[in-house]
Amino acid sequence: MARYLLDTNTCIAAMRNQATVVQRMAALPPGDCVISTVTSYELLTGVEKCAKPANERAKLELRFALQSIRTFKSTLSSTPS
Repeated sequence: MARYLLDTNTCIAAMRNQATVVQRMAALPPGDCVISTVTSYELLTGVEKCAKPANERAKLELRFALQSIRTFKSTLSSTPS
């Protein structure tokens, strides 16, 4: 079961090989970290705006392969007025 939901900034730091982030993630068991569909969208959007989108897209595809992406399940409940 996932214990950590990574935000966009954390994913970017990991992709840039920021030592503290990489070390912390490496110390965790596989499957403990996930990203949301919102974060995946933000990362994909950012890749298209960067100077070398092909290089960054390859890094991003690796990130997606290594981590689960959690989707949101929207459950709307009706409450009596």
